[in-house]
Amino acid sequence: MGVTTADVIVAGAGHNALIAAAYLAKAGHEVLLLDARPNAGGAAATEELTLPSFHFDSCSTGHTLIQPNPVLRDDELGLKSVYGLEYVSPDPIAHVVFPDGESFTHWLDLDRTLEEISRFSQRDAETYRRGLDEFAEIRPQVGAYRFNPIGYAPPLDVALADRPRWLRRIASSAYDVIRREYESRYLQSYLLWQAFQTAQPVDSPGSGLLAYSIVAGRQAQSWTLPLGGSGELPRALLDCLADLGATIVCGRRVVELVVEDGRCTGVVTEDGERWLARKAVLSSIHVKSLVDMAPREAWGDDF
Repeated sequence: MGVTTADVIVAGAGHNALIAAAYLAKAGHEVLLLDARPNAGGAAATEELTLPSFHFDSCSTGHTLIQPNPVLRDDELGLKSVYGLEYVSPDPIAHVVFPDGESFTHWLDLDRTLEEISRFSQRDAETYRRGLDEFAEIRPQVGAYRFNPIGYAPPLDVALADRPRWLRRIASSAYDVIRREYESRYLQSYLLWQAFQTAQPVDSPGSGLLAYSIVAGRQAQSWTLPLGGSGELPRALLDCLADLGATIVCGRRVVELVVEDGRCTGVVTEDGERWLARKAVLSSIHVKSLVDMAPREAWGDDF
């Protein structure tokens, strides 16, 4: 059984793991990533599924939610300026047809969208514009909360303590917010579909922010698509990691965590190889699988 060491071992090589690894490598750490699949990128994959040269996004397609992230917003890793990652913003954003034959088109041009909404309800058009304006007022607090490690930015209940209306909205469900704010069933249906884009149930308490944040992102950037397919994001990240000296090992499934004195110090792959970290172990493995990779007592009674 062989042993390989690095400063940081990363279990999984999806786009989130690749981004974290790139920042660590940029900071001067020796980073090694492991992934079970033959290619890195996880759900951000573009593959030849039918015939040669015919490429399909086999999972994710739109890269809208990552656009406000500093990795793309500020191009902190040079993915755009150095490694050629490009995005397009389709217009219209979306066109939906309802069961009764009615349809709705969402345009990047706000005035055009408002005109479309007013076909169903002038009140809803005014509500939509007002919602975008009000979300813009709290966007800095939301961005700071989402794109900083825990403890480095105030949680939303603290950051928005002087905005009780927003605290009520966030505590509500997206379903309740949209049904309360909009009167047209067509607009309600469309906006609930948008709010569901993170796959969080729209009737779950605490999902109220999604009634605003998702559609605000769509209105600003459309359904942002990478030129060349979803796999262009990991391709740029892999090029960046190569320049930073990181190592990516694919075809190695992590099956066990190495735990010493209550601390994870490495991982074991299914071939028996041990991969030990001098500084840290990161994981993008789903927590439901991760808990089975270490003794139950390692997680503590409250886990």
